[in-house]
Amino acid sequence: MFKVMVGNGNYMTVEGLIQQLVIQAQGNLFQNPVYLLPISGADLILGASWLKTIDPHVADYESLHLKFLYNGNMKMVDPNTPSFTSLELLSDIEPEVALLLTTYALVFSTPSTLPPPHEHDHSIPLMDGSTPVKVKPYRYPHSQKEEIEKLVAEMLHEGIIQPSKSPFSSPIILVKKKDGSWRVCTDYRALNAITIKDSFSIPTVDELIDELFGATIFSKLDL
Repeated sequence: MFKVMVGNGNYMTVEGLIQQLVIQAQGNLFQNPVYLLPISGADLILGASWLKTIDPHVADYESLHLKFLYNGNMKMVDPNTPSFTSLELLSDIEPEVALLLTTYALVFSTPSTLPPPHEHDHSIPLMDGSTPVKVKPYRYPHSQKEEIEKLVAEMLHEGIIQPSKSPFSSPIILVKKKDGSWRVCTDYRALNAITIKDSFSIPTVDELIDELFGATIFSKLDL
């Protein structure tokens, strides 16, 4: 969330974003992103950012007429008739869900780069005296080889992976998903054999289920 300055100079916190709202003004349809603000007395306020979308335009502040060129035709908004006859979301999704999807669009976006560096990046502690693991690639059927090349090219393009010059090498295998598509998996068994194990074991399933008692909302992380 962030703040925006309103007409009186004060700042208000934006409560959400509707990415594309269809606005019908006296028969003229517009699609614009709108911010949700806790303002009473008006259903919709069109500011300078909206006026930029209808340039050129002429505003008569005495008669409150607004004339503008839209789709090659001159249009006019008359204050003596209802200006906005309908407001609707450009989606069949429930408004609450659509608001969440647009407000947190980055969460659902396709990755285009590797994750940014963090203060504590993941590291794999190896046993003393270990040498780099170098396992040669497995042999694949021709059909799988083509699929691997395709998936690797896609992941390179999306920024999920990058070329590596590491002395370590682990082979990959393809595992078929329920929908028939392929998932790329890496065989790290040789690396795991020289990795220092965690001192604390992973919690048991029963303990985790007990902690979920009484919960009504669950999140899912698909790796």
